[in-house]
Amino acid sequence: CDSFAPKLLHQKFWRPLMRFASLLIAVAMIFNAYPTYARAEDQGGPLIDYGTRFIPAIASKGIVSGPEKLASEAGLDMLKRGGNAIDAAVATGFALAVTLPRAGNIGGGGFMLVHLAESDEQVFIDYREMAPDGASRDMFLNEDGTVNKQMAYNSVSAAGIPGTVAGMIHALEKYGSLDLKTVIQPAIDLAEKGFEVPAALHLNLRSASKRLSKNGTRTSSECPAVIRSALRTSNLYSSRTNRALSRALCVDDGAR
Repeated sequence: CDSFAPKLLHQKFWRPLMRFASLLIAVAMIFNAYPTYARAEDQGGPLIDYGTRFIPAIASKGIVSGPEKLASEAGLDMLKRGGNAIDAAVATGFALAVTLPRAGNIGGGGFMLVHLAESDEQVFIDYREMAPDGASRDMFLNEDGTVNKQMAYNSVSAAGIPGTVAGMIHALEKYGSLDLKTVIQPAIDLAEKGFEVPAALHLNLRSASKRLSKNGTRTSSECPAVIRSALRTSNLYSSRTNRALSRALCVDDGAR
């Protein structure tokens, strides 16, 4: 009985004490989180939760968000030059063709949603790829009527007519404030001078090089210079240039 009594005494007092300590910690965390919200509101800024993993970027005159840093900086540069959101979006889009070709390129298409602040209107611009005139309903079918997936997804015939360049230039001329030469120059500089290849782009180019090199019966020498340049495997963290793409992006007076 003497040895059993201390155990009962321990269970009687220890467990309630632990529950009380846990409750005290939880209350302290709640009250500690409250001032982080209050301080942000008192300062007149946005409501920020400092307990979250990611803290948002804050800007007073404009901000550019994109999937790749260098391309986003190209858009930010347009804002610093006095341009508007369309100037920044188009500059970012062209720069993505160089720094993140799988997400932004001049051989594909897209769409843009524009908000016009003065008139409180929304404009939707559709510049997705279109099927060429030579396309037909059954062009990707085998003789037995089944779909030829290799031809439908990975052949030259699967490519649509690009709309990216026409769409972004239309948006720039209609709603932008800067000229095309100014907006496209960051993309040309990145392609001409090069940039450090991040791991994601390095691995993406390596994994896609064999598939993209297949072009029906054509030899690699017949492929456009832009494609050959893009297929070169870049060394990780080395400087990557694409002079063929740079020439493709250049805008001459009175010509595109």
